[in-house]
Amino acid sequence: MNEIAAPMLDPSIVSQARLAAQAYPDLKILCPWCRDSVLGLAFEEHAQEHEQKTTTMKDARSFGVWVDAIWKGIDGVGDDALASAAGFILQAGSVVTAGNGGSASLASHFAQAVMKPDYKAGGAARAAVCVNDNVPTLTAHANDGGWTDALLETAKPLFQAMPRCVVVLFSSSGKSENVVRLARYALEKGHKVIAFTGFDGGELKKLATVSLHVESKDYECIEPCHSALMHRVQYHLRRLG
Repeated sequence: MNEIAAPMLDPSIVSQARLAAQAYPDLKILCPWCRDSVLGLAFEEHAQEHEQKTTTMKDARSFGVWVDAIWKGIDGVGDDALASAAGFILQAGSVVTAGNGGSASLASHFAQAVMKPDYKAGGAARAAVCVNDNVPTLTAHANDGGWTDALLETAKPLFQAMPRCVVVLFSSSGKSENVVRLARYALEKGHKVIAFTGFDGGELKKLATVSLHVESKDYECIEPCHSALMHRVQYHLRRLG
C-alpha cells in the first residue's frame, strides 16, 4: 500500500494526519506519535489511544514516576549486553557514531567520551568520530543527494580510514531510514553495529550486533536511559581495557 507521511508531532500535524486518514481510509498514515503505519480507517482509534496515554502520563508524571520509568528502562537492558558492546569496541579499537536530533547529541557525546575518557578513573583514549559532527559534509550530501543517504555517504570515507571500527548508532524509534541504511552498509562491510533504541526497536534493533533496547514509548524516558547506558559502556571500557 501507499503511505502518507505525517511529520513530527505538534497539534497541527496531528490534525493533518487525522484529515489524511479521513480522506484516505484505505491507505496507511504515518502516526506522528509512534511513527507506525496505520490504516486510515483505524487511525482515529489509534490516535485516541495515544492521546489517552499522553494525558495519563501528564497527570501521573511526578518526579518519582519519571525516575522509576528511567530505572526500569535501564534495568531492562542488562549489564551483560553493555559489557558485550564494550568488548567489541575494545577489539576494534575505533568507533564511528551517528544519530538524528537528540540522538545525534548522544552520538556526539559517546564519541567524545571514547576519545577523552576519565583519566582519573584509568580510561584509555581511542579513535572515535561522530558522523553528524561534520556538518558541512553532512549537509552537502543532504543537499545534493537527499537526507536518506547523507549519514552513509559521510561515513564511507571513515570506514576506509578505520576498516575495523565498530559503528554505534542511536535512534529512539529504530526506524530512521538514514540510520538504518548506515547500519546495513556497515554490516555488509563487516563492521559490528551497536544500536541504542526504544519503542519497538524498529529495523535497527533487528540488524544490531548488540542491541541496547529500552522498553519504553516515551522519548522523555528513552533518551535519558540511552545517556546513562552509554556511560555504563564507558565504565566497561575502563574495566576491560
